[in-house]
Amino acid sequence: MDALVGSRDEFLALVSHDLGNMLGNVALGAAALLRLDEGNALDRAAIDRVARTIQRSVGRMHRVVGDLLDVVSLEAGRLAVAPARHDTKDLLHETVDVFRPLADAKSITITHDVRGGSLVAG
Repeated sequence: MDALVGSRDEFLALVSHDLGNMLGNVALGAAALLRLDEGNALDRAAIDRVARTIQRSVGRMHRVVGDLLDVVSLEAGRLAVAPARHDTKDLLHETVDVFRPLADAKSITITHDVRGGSLVAG
C-alpha cells in the first residue's frame, strides 16, 4: 500500500510540475505581449509567435487534465486508446516553442533542424 501511495504522490508531483511550467509559459507569454505593446511598437511576427506559444501551453494543460481523467478511467477499467499519426516536425516545433520563453529569459538560443515525418502516438 505504501508503494501505491508513493507512486500516486510521485505522479501528482510530476503533473503539478508540468502544469506549473505551462502556466508559467502562459504568464511569460502574456507579459511579453504587453511589453511588445509598450510605445505602440507592435511587432506582428513576435506577437503571433507568443500568441501561438500561449495557445499551445493552454492546449497542453488541457491534455494534462485529460490525462488525469484517463487515469481515473483506467482505474475504473474504462480507458479507451485511439492511436493517431502526428508530424514529427510539428511535435518538435511545439516542444521548442514551449521552452523558448525560458531560454529567452536566460539569453539561450534554441536552434533545430528536422525533416518532416510522422509517428503514431496515442
